[in-house]
Amino acid sequence: MRTGLLAAALAVLASCASPTGPFAELPYTPGVYVVEMMSVSQQCSGWPTSQVGTSAIFLAELRQNGTEWVARPTNSAQGNFEFVLRPTAAVATSSFTYFEGTFGGSAIDAYRPSPAMPPATFRVAQVTPAGEPTVAIEGVINLGGQFSQAEIQGAVEFRRAGASTVCPAGTVRISFQRAP
Repeated sequence: MRTGLLAAALAVLASCASPTGPFAELPYTPGVYVVEMMSVSQQCSGWPTSQVGTSAIFLAELRQNGTEWVARPTNSAQGNFEFVLRPTAAVATSSFTYFEGTFGGSAIDAYRPSPAMPPATFRVAQVTPAGEPTVAIEGVINLGGQFSQAEIQGAVEFRRAGASTVCPAGTVRISFQRAP
């Protein structure tokens, strides 16, 4: 009896996997996405006295490259960042697919979803050990592919007007949402 239950459970788990392998495809569509990075911690250096701020909003062009999705600036004035997102072996739920990837480079916070928002220029950059070009990220994407969120597994620096603050690993979240 137990053998039959185990076989049935394994069959259900196997049916959750992608037909091309154990990884579900990420349900993104190519195009421009609004990326928001924000610290969720008061552990950032100099917070709140540095007045640098610990959030940034910028645009990214998301394109598929095999099973990976790569997000880069829509133009050179937005920095030189790169996000590489790929599916994980985690079984997708009825609402979400899990992904992992990397973040490297820096982004300039100049996008404003509303003219009422004041202009500001922030530079956001990953902080990695010497010789490491990127930091890891882990997250989830809704099955409609319109919104995803992740956690950066490395330190992130926010800079503005000569001042900076560094937020430790695991305290900066990012979201990708299809641009209007």
